[in-house]
Amino acid sequence: MNRSLKPIAIPTLTDEVVYQIESLILGGTVKPGQKLPPEREIAAQLGVSRPVVHAGILRLEQKGLVRIEPRHGCYVNDYRTSGSAELLTSLWRHKGEELEPAIVESMLEFRVAVEQEAAARAAERVAAGDASLHDKLGALLDAAENADRLDPGRLAALDYQFHFSIALASGNLVYPMLMNTFKSIYLTLLERFFSSPEVVDRVNRFRRDLLEAISRGSAEDARRLMRTLSEVSSYE
Repeated sequence: MNRSLKPIAIPTLTDEVVYQIESLILGGTVKPGQKLPPEREIAAQLGVSRPVVHAGILRLEQKGLVRIEPRHGCYVNDYRTSGSAELLTSLWRHKGEELEPAIVESMLEFRVAVEQEAAARAAERVAAGDASLHDKLGALLDAAENADRLDPGRLAALDYQFHFSIALASGNLVYPMLMNTFKSIYLTLLERFFSSPEVVDRVNRFRRDLLEAISRGSAEDARRLMRTLSEVSSYE
């Protein structure tokens, strides 16, 4: 038992400083080029020491979110050109409503692009003789169609699992990891979408069509239907 357990990581004050400033930047409250307040002011607002704030600023610099100009201060970078892989992976900590709309839109576009190819590759594998996907996806759709329409959390979880299963079935090792990276944000947006019960039938119908295309091994139809499903499942 001891070998399977790991110490629980408790967020530090520096982690909280990073998270709060990061949220202001990614949420669009603080714009690229804008100068951050002096560290002593930030420390006073957050109720922490100046060294804690300084450590947080250094971590934000490593992520590419800010740049420190000696004797001038700390400025917000344009994360599109300076953001690092560390910044990308940190996005999962932020809920959709905490992010600038352009970031959320870009993430959804990215998901659609990945899922179209995942659906096509899954269909190709079925055409090559792998018929195991149909039953698994069918069971998920059965569960989704029988789920309580007034339980958006459950509907969101089933929808995510449906798309994640397609990503796994694609055979691409990176697709499911990319989906997992943004899972918390996707679930937040999906739950918002499924808070309107009237959308459920429409989504279920398109998912059935997608499953049928994958099951008969039609990569082009699967790609087209996944794109259509993404448009139907708008998170607005």
